[in-house]
This record gives sequence, structure tokens and C-alpha cells, in this order.
Amino acid sequence: MAAATFSTNATPPVKETDFEDQECEPVLKKAKVDSHTPSSTTITSRQARKNSETEGDLATGENIGDDDISISLSEDITENNDVSELQTEKDVGIEEFVSDKPGFFGIIKQRYSDFLVNEKTTSGTTVKLSQLELPVDVSISETGVSIPEAITDVEESKLRALESNTKEDDCFEINVTNFSKDERRKIHEYIRKNYTGLNSQTEDRGEEKVISVCRFSKNNKRGNRNYWPSGRGDYTNFVLYKENRDTMDAINNVAAMLKMKTSAFSYAGTKDKRGKTSQQVSVYRVPGEKLLNLNGKLRGITIGNIQYKQKSIKLGDLSGNNFVIILRNITGSDTEVEQAVESLHSKGFVNYYGMQRFGTTTVPTQDIGRALVQGDYKGAIELILKPRGIEDANLAACRKLWWETRDASKAIRQLQRKSTIEGHLLQGLVAHGPNDLVNALNFIPRNTRLMYIHSYQSFIWNKVVTRRIKQFGLVPIIGDLLLPGNDPEKDVCKDGISKCSPSVVTEADLSKGISIYDIVLPLPGYNIVYPQNEVMEWYKELLEKDNLTLTSFQSRVKSYSLGGSYRHLLVRPQLMSWAILRYDDIKEPLVLSDLDVVQGVQLPSVLTSGKLKALKLEFSLPSSSYATMAIREILKMDTSAWMQKSVSLS
Repeated sequence: MAAATFSTNATPPVKETDFEDQECEPVLKKAKVDSHTPSSTTITSRQARKNSETEGDLATGENIGDDDISISLSEDITENNDVSELQTEKDVGIEEFVSDKPGFFGIIKQRYSDFLVNEKTTSGTTVKLSQLELPVDVSISETGVSIPEAITDVEESKLRALESNTKEDDCFEINVTNFSKDERRKIHEYIRKNYTGLNSQTEDRGEEKVISVCRFSKNNKRGNRNYWPSGRGDYTNFVLYKENRDTMDAINNVAAMLKMKTSAFSYAGTKDKRGKTSQQVSVYRVPGEKLLNLNGKLRGITIGNIQYKQKSIKLGDLSGNNFVIILRNITGSDTEVEQAVESLHSKGFVNYYGMQRFGTTTVPTQDIGRALVQGDYKGAIELILKPRGIEDANLAACRKLWWETRDASKAIRQLQRKSTIEGHLLQGLVAHGPNDLVNALNFIPRNTRLMYIHSYQSFIWNKVVTRRIKQFGLVPIIGDLLLPGNDPEKDVCKDGISKCSPSVVTEADLSKGISIYDIVLPLPGYNIVYPQNEVMEWYKELLEKDNLTLTSFQSRVKSYSLGGSYRHLLVRPQLMSWAILRYDDIKEPLVLSDLDVVQGVQLPSVLTSGKLKALKLEFSLPSSSYATMAIREILKMDTSAWMQKSVSLS
């Protein structure tokens, strides 16, 4: 085994269980792939982008605290799709590399269990699933929920009898005239915690005070099930571990099981679907036991590490993500692999928005975002509901019906799952009709709608970066924007430029030897500083092609107004380590997930002479930087999902 370590924090090779049953998709017959020369892989580009590529379309995006994320409406990519209509890296502006080292063949996510993601908190702690039991709830013991002095054996017997009595109107009173307000509070807490079918309240009886205890009527079925100790934090924070499911899908399932709205849950960032991931989630006043009781009932979801906190997790409450990735069936020599990985560690990679940002179907998400920025709400709706390649039969039938009839009522009746993006939109069209398209679109969750615009911003950013590197190379120039600290999202000006305005590079800065790693480019917005050189003109050119201007992101519809953001041109992975592994069986696990560790799963013995070779990588990236773009720097291969699937069995 060949191995190299760049950090003392690196961990040894690990393994995970095999829950996969459909991990190797069919080869896409129409993809033209030269598996012997992966760096020169050729495909047929989308015809709609050919002309604009030669003119140098440019684009950018805004941070929302995500890592490898996809907002495609359908992830089904089959051999029946016309792959000439699917996007390539070049279509979305991904063209340049930092290193001139040769690439080598390797398969990304041949098994979804080869891709592990652990969120990192704002303090830099790695989020891991490690505890499946309830914590010691110190807050409850501190509230004094022990038996209060006023609850004598007689009162205790009355409470038990009252709760078991079938008469709804029964009540009895406890005289508390000589007890303080705090002591009365403890009595109420004791009753609510131990007798969920009873209700208590303090009442005046002339000069005396009593606590009246009554049964809940049939009309009040909830009883005291919402009891919450006063000394406990209002928010239940937990680790959501998921396998081969995207974040929203997982949270939707958890919410449905608890009969709650999805909006009750908050999280720091969305995680990639095809992988095993751990992240922070919080919900208001849900007992930990209710969450833990869901384990074993939801496919691919495990909940653990329950904590009660005073504040909830919010979008962006993360410093980045830690990745453990297995690249299978690599063909490069050990020397080639070592040179490529060491270059990634020392020089980093172009901080492109990855292919997941732009969807995996024949309807690119940036096209929907473009329509929303243009105020073309009818066009955006048509793109969302437009028929596309092979997908779920019911959804395909729904799209077809709407496309042919434009009858939202008929289409929604056809759709079995109403909670999809398409389902939300169709319900909005039914509710508001064709004359109020803005409110019809509002039926789609706000984060999803914003993701479409972010996709368009990301498209612009990618295109600008490629042109910037081609024309000026990887060196700072006068007029660039300087924002020290190679953390592209931590220093971002999410609320405008007042909090962290970048400086404009001067000749004096160049003489000081400033670093290319401190150079940022803006994601277009209405409240952002643009480079004071010809790069700003490239933004204008790109937007003008779409009949937009630099101020178009200040929409008359407030929810579509985006102030803009900044993103570093290059990123260097942190805490990076790697190892070359040997294996014989494609389904042989080569790394352990959090759940595997909790369950005591062991990896098979490490092979030194397996017929197949894999590269295990571990590294951390700031939030919104894409691990697939770091891998691309090593492999020099197209990272689009359909391309990777096309070579997974070749």
C-alpha cells in the first residue's frame, strides 16, 4: 500500500456497511467515452449552449451554506435518455485547472457509500453521529420536578384516581394558600409531567388559593403531551444521519412521521443525496425520545446526539464540511497519483460551482433561475413543469398532461405525490390561476425558489472565472477584489457590502506580493462591488445577452431580490490525507460511516495485492465549496453525474 499524510489529524482507512442494492447504473449507450484517456473524454454538448460558449458567457452564484447540492427535479438518468441534451462541465463554465499534472481514470461515487460528508460547526467541530441514547437531561432535575411538599400520599392517590376515572368533569382541589408562587409552579410541573391526562390551574377562593386539577375533556385530546420543563432549552438539536437521500427529503419524512410541518425544522446546510452524511438539525420543543423512536422506521435515516439548546440551528451555521471519498478503479501509477494529490494539497483547485448546482435533467436549473431574474414567471413555470427525460412514470404522466392541456387541476389529480416541487407549483396554479403567477410560484418552498436564482448566479460566476484564468492566469491584477482569508463563505457579505467590503487591488498591493488565494469574484447582485477592471465588463456582457443588467437582481418581487456575495477564486483543502487501497470485489466496503462505527462494524482485512486499485481521500472544505471540483483537479475528468454513471461499468 502506498500512502501519504499531510496532517497529523488524518485518520486511518475506514469502512462502511453495504446497504446498496442499485449502486451500479446501466452504461449510457450514447455517451462517447475513451476510458483509456479520461482527460480527453469527449461528449456531445447541449446544442443550445454551443454559440454562447464561443463568445465567453460568464456567471456567478450566492452562498446559502450548501456543499455538493442538487436541485434537479428528477435524478433519473437512464440509458434511454438522449445524453446529447444533458449538460457537460463546459456548458456551465467549468474548464480550467490549477495544475498541469496529468489526470488518471477513476470513478466517483461508484457506490454512494464511497462518499461521506460530515458537517463542521461554526467553531470547527466535526458533526458526527455517535450517540443513539437520550442525554442526561440536567435541566429537568434542576427544575425541581421531584414530588412537591403539597402532594401528600392522599393527593397522589386522588391524582391517580382522577386520571383513570372515566368521568370527564371530575376535578379536585389542593389547598396551596401557604405556598409561594415558585412552589405552586413546581406543583403544576409535577402534575403536567406525571399525569398527562390532567390539567391544573391556580384559582382564588376568597382569601385562599387552590390548585384545581381536572381531567381533559374529549375535545382536548392533546392533554399535557406538550409538557416542557421550564429549565430545558426550547430547541431540540440533533444529528441527522442519512444515506442516499437528500436533506429536504429526509426532513420531510421525519416531519411527516411526527405529524409536523417541515418548516418546524431548521438546518445549517443541505447535503448531497448520493452519499452518507451527518449534519445538524433543530426543532422547537420536541422531546428527544420522540425523535429517537423514529430510528428503524425511516429508510436510510438515523437520528442521534440529542441536545436541548436555547437557540436553533440556522442556515449558514457551519464552517464547512469534512469529506471522506473513495475513488474506485483508478488507473494512474502510484507516482502519478501522488503527484496529483500533492498538487491539490499545495495549490488547491478552481473554486467552481459543481455540476450538482445545475441539475441532472434536460432542463438546467440555471435556465429557470434566469427566467425568474428576468421576471418571466410564465417561462419559469413552463420550465419547471416541462416534460423531460425518462423519470418516475407518474410524474412524467403529470407533466405530459399539464403540457398538453395547461390544466393544473387535472394535472394535480394525476400526481400521486403532492409534496414534490411540481405538486406544490400545480397547487399554486389551482389556487391563484394564470393571472397571479407570482403567488402560484410561492407555493414552492422559498429556499427552492432561491436555489434556482443561485444556480443562475453560479453559472455566471463559473463563466467569469474561466475567462479570468484564460486571459490573466492565476496571478492578481490591478482592479481585482481582495478579501484575505481563504474561506469563501465565512467572510461573505450576505447582507450587502457594509459588513465586509473587499478592497480593490492596487499597484502597491501587487508590490507586496499579495496572494491569488485572497482574490474574490462577486456573484452578481444589486448591492455588490465589482472588479475595477475589464472583468466587470464581462459581467455586463453576460447579463446583456439575457436582457439583464447589474441591477436586475433587485426585483420588484422582494423574495427574488439578491444583494450579491463574494467567492474566492481558488481553495486549498485542509486536513488532507490520502491512501491507495487494493480490493477485488466492487461491493467491498472501503470506508466506515458514522453509523457503522456506532454499530461496531469492522472493515475487511486490508489487501496489498487486490486486482483493483482505489484512492481514499480525506479533507475539509469551506461551506459551498464542492468536493467534486477538488476531485476533478486530480482526475482531469468530467464530473457530471451522467458521465460518471456512463463509465461506472465500462
